[in-house]
Amino acid sequence: MDLGLVLTGGGTRGNVDLGVRAEAAGFDAVYACEFFNQQTFPLLGALAQATERIRLGTGIASAFVRSPLTHATAAMDIDELSGGRMILGLGSGTRRMNQEWFGVPFSKPAARSRASSASRALRSAAFLRASAACRNIAESAQRE
Repeated sequence: MDLGLVLTGGGTRGNVDLGVRAEAAGFDAVYACEFFNQQTFPLLGALAQATERIRLGTGIASAFVRSPLTHATAAMDIDELSGGRMILGLGSGTRRMNQEWFGVPFSKPAARSRASSASRALRSAAFLRASAACRNIAESAQRE
């Protein structure tokens, strides 16, 4: 059984410390929460540099407040920084979070999730990975 911990250390520094301690205690994964006062991706970037083996996840990133491409590239950056330990979790959030905190309309979140954010983020990530692979091949060829 894998053990995961939702980071509730208050601020970013407290959560980084909590993530480091979770890794030392043998946890398998930590999950950053998104709220009006904290983004998940900067915290996970800091954790990627401060830890070595623990998996790093969003639990849950608000799908509708960023474009699918922004989610995909942020997740890819964390995945690269962490050596492949990123877990991307997307969710709709609540009506209040979307409309009042972020100024984003909120209607039919299940349909919107299926139709846009999750699938487009995955397609964007696949496209970006393929583009990066092609760029690496081209750079290798130029060096030879």
